[in-house]
Parts: sequence; C-alpha cells; structure tokens
Amino acid sequence: MNANINIRTTSELKTNANEVLKRMGLDMSTAVNLFLTQVVYRNAIPFEISATPRKTAKLGGWET
Repeated sequence: MNANINIRTTSELKTNANEVLKRMGLDMSTAVNLFLTQVVYRNAIPFEISATPRKTAKLGGWET
C-alpha cells in the first residue's frame, strides 16, 4: 500500500534539488524513499547534522 507525504520547502530548494536528482536519474519521490529507507536501516538520520560548521583544509589556510 502506498502512502502520501506532504512537505513544505522553498520553491528554489525544490527546483535546485530536482535539477540535481534529474542528473542522477532520480525523481523526488525516489530520493525521499531512499532517504526514508536509510533512516529505517540505520535507525538514524543517514548523514551528520551539526550546529557548527566544520573546518576544512584549503590551499593557503583553513576555511569554515
């Protein structure tokens, strides 16, 4: 049985995400299902969430 999920986001984010997903051969529904599958599999959000930006090495110094 299928279920519908409604989410709110900005039109800019939706457009940009759709462009990226299209290049990957995915649609939004498939991408959301991949995300939810990983949430269940890992029993967690499948990526790191941080309140502070990570410092990354950059030629000539550090950037945030």
